[in-house]
Amino acid sequence: MRRLLVEGNVIENTWTDGQTGFAFVLKAENQTGRAPWTTTSDVTVRDNYIRNTGNAFNLSGHGSNAHPVVPSARITITNNLVEGVNVGPYTGQGMAFQILSGLSDAIITHNTIINQNVESAGLAFDGAPSRRLVIHSNVFGAGRYGIKGSGASPGAGTLERFAPGALFQRNVLVGGDCAAMPPGTACPERMTSAGFVNALEGDFRAGAGALKGRGLDGGDVGADIARVRAATRGAIVAP
Repeated sequence: MRRLLVEGNVIENTWTDGQTGFAFVLKAENQTGRAPWTTTSDVTVRDNYIRNTGNAFNLSGHGSNAHPVVPSARITITNNLVEGVNVGPYTGQGMAFQILSGLSDAIITHNTIINQNVESAGLAFDGAPSRRLVIHSNVFGAGRYGIKGSGASPGAGTLERFAPGALFQRNVLVGGDCAAMPPGTACPERMTSAGFVNALEGDFRAGAGALKGRGLDGGDVGADIARVRAATRGAIVAP
């Protein structure tokens, strides 16, 4: 696909079964080898409410086989609220983002991912390095490693290997170890202490602390919840 906008949707109920339970899988896949022009490019995913999923976003430059493709490029993930990641029957690894296999020009900003049951890392990498990656002003659960790629040390070491030159700033990794993370990362102990208005009651507006007005662009860290609610008004058909 090319030039796709995904906006103002409620997307729900995804779990590990035949696949690994991501709400979004965006990649270039030439499955039979007969379509080398296959690509996924110029995609924007914004202002969506995503809930009950094993993992959130999987972005990959190439698919799972060796057939030639035009690698995925220019994917923007911004201002999405994701709740209930790897909770109850919606099983997975609890990842907020997985970035694979030579993705280029991806921008990930102002997302709130409520993923407290993270098996390994909230942000995972593998495959060929990604180019010109931008990740800022997001809040998500870190898990054991926070940012981890195969064979690389957590945090800054993973970014150097799998996304050299990436911009990773003003992110809040809940439960993470900031000693290993890039400068400017905040690591509150729990979602309830991250700075939301009332996380226990599901009010994930920025209230204080590491969230309010501390985004790289001067806005709040995480999603603009009022904007997400306005965009998805009328889309929810059941509690």
